[in-house]
Amino acid sequence: MHSLAAEARRHRITTVLLDPGWVSTDMGGPEAPVTPAQSVAAMIRVIDGLTARHNGGFFITREGREAPW
Repeated sequence: MHSLAAEARRHRITTVLLDPGWVSTDMGGPEAPVTPAQSVAAMIRVIDGLTARHNGGFFITREGREAPW
């Protein structure tokens, strides 16, 4: 991701990794606390708030905060 972020920055593209959380899907199972719609809505909110300074970051989507690598 760091290499992609460095290359994308040259083209004014912001790249980040987003954690969708534990989502209630076939893989996540029915006990997961987040529906796919909730997960996507959270990711869209994070994406809408991104700026170039976030390039190469790793975000916990529901909280919208950056996590350490």
